Amino acid sequence: MSVSRPRARHTRRVHLPSPGTILGGLALVLVIAGGSAYAGGQLARNSVKAKHIAKNAVTNKHTRHLTVLPPKNVKAYAGPVVDAPEVNLLRRGPFRIYAKCYTGGAGVNAQVFLANKRDGVVGQVGASVYEGDATGYAPKSDAIVLGAIMSAPEGQATQTARSVSLVHGTTTFRASVEAWLKGGSLVNGDGTYGPGKRCLFIANESGTG
Repeated sequence: MSVSRPRARHTRRVHLPSPGTILGGLALVLVIAGGSAYAGGQLARNSVKAKHIAKNAVTNKHTRHLTVLPPKNVKAYAGPVVDAPEVNLLRRGPFRIYAKCYTGGAGVNAQVFLANKRDGVVGQVGASVYEGDATGYAPKSDAIVLGAIMSAPEGQATQTARSVSLVHGTTTFRASVEAWLKGGSLVNGDGTYGPGKRCLFIANESGTG
């Protein structure tokens, strides 16, 4: 008499992830969650105001490579250039750039000047290059004219620019000045200039100290 044996049951093995795999997955979740939290906590555009910046937290060393100079809009002086008031545009170390706006005939004239208070300065002032050899150094003067006289006839407007690049010791000074002149009332109105004969000076400056 044969005895039947019970059939062997086939059990399926469950492969659990290793502890390292579990820890790796947990770390990934935390990274993703952290990144999402950071992204959700970013500041909105233009939300940082002056009141949010601590006193002395931003100094000249943080902004010295930036152009932060507002335009100067001035009424033309009714007289010769020698008597016209100086319009200070920018200053760095021994260097200063200023302009004068004055009437000339029936229109408006303007000139841009450089003041240099140090000897031995090299660089370029408009079309003049100063290397220290036969060309000499940039003049030490309070009134170095940057380019020719700029003019706008009566009822017209004009635009031109002047540039300068100077080096003295560790101080570098690179700047340009755009001048917009309005010689009286314009056909299309006063616009940005404002009434009368006027000059609009826009100075752009950068340097390393």
